[in-house]
Amino acid sequence: MPYVPRDIPRDMLSPGEREWLKMEQGTRYPCAPPPEECKQPEHFEGYCTTEGNELRPPTAYPMKPMKGRPHILCLHGTACNTEVLKIQLRVLTEIWSQTADISFIEGARVMTNPYHPTFRQIGDLYPSAGFQREYVETLPIDREAKVYGAFDWALAKFEDKLAQLEKPVDVLVGFSQGALFATLVAARALKINAEKCPAPFRCVVLLCPPNPISLSQRAPTLFSEPLPIPAFICKGLEDDVVPGGPEMYESLYKTIEWCDHPSGHQPLPSEKADAEALSKKIIQFVKKNCS
Repeated sequence: MPYVPRDIPRDMLSPGEREWLKMEQGTRYPCAPPPEECKQPEHFEGYCTTEGNELRPPTAYPMKPMKGRPHILCLHGTACNTEVLKIQLRVLTEIWSQTADISFIEGARVMTNPYHPTFRQIGDLYPSAGFQREYVETLPIDREAKVYGAFDWALAKFEDKLAQLEKPVDVLVGFSQGALFATLVAARALKINAEKCPAPFRCVVLLCPPNPISLSQRAPTLFSEPLPIPAFICKGLEDDVVPGGPEMYESLYKTIEWCDHPSGHQPLPSEKADAEALSKKIIQFVKKNCS
């Protein structure tokens, strides 16, 4: 069983995760807590809706050509962190760093549930990578259903970190849950004019994104119509973690450039030549939308 950290401040745990710790210690039967119990200790509202928020005028696209190097922000998958994503994207970032500034923001939630299948898998693959994190809470009740929670909390924490970056972000690159969350962040930035809400992004790159049904369920007013932001969406032909997930984003974006790679649920394919080829496609897509 992978290492389960016990020295995490309790305010970083949801009630559901506290139950998982009890279960790991043998004081609770191993079954998933009900979704309604898995809420963050802090309460945030109004981040996932246009209601009650000042709206931006719908004039963001097409954007004017930018000057200087684009700023790329990368988002990791479930049970990963910045160190894991840097390993996964090494081929891409080694090429891209010559012409772009690259940043990472990891999920604010520290995962502690040793029975979560992704937690165990990533912990075995990257045993020395540190705390495993996520942006929104995933519940291992039904892996195919992709049950996510605490969207408002996740956006509040993410926008705090986003505001601390040295320069505005131009492009979001997300893998797996990071791709789903990047779509949520991009939609809010496009429609909401709030203090820490970023300006609209130039484009997004979504690598092996999961089923996005939770977006329309949790943030229906943000996705009442397709987003005008250009999207590059790539799927793994051998991906059995999010089968059919990438195709479900077709209704969320007006303009999509589709791509695939021959490997499974990973941002870049295993073979270096294939990874370099996909990296060049991603860089070309971003260059097109930033110049």
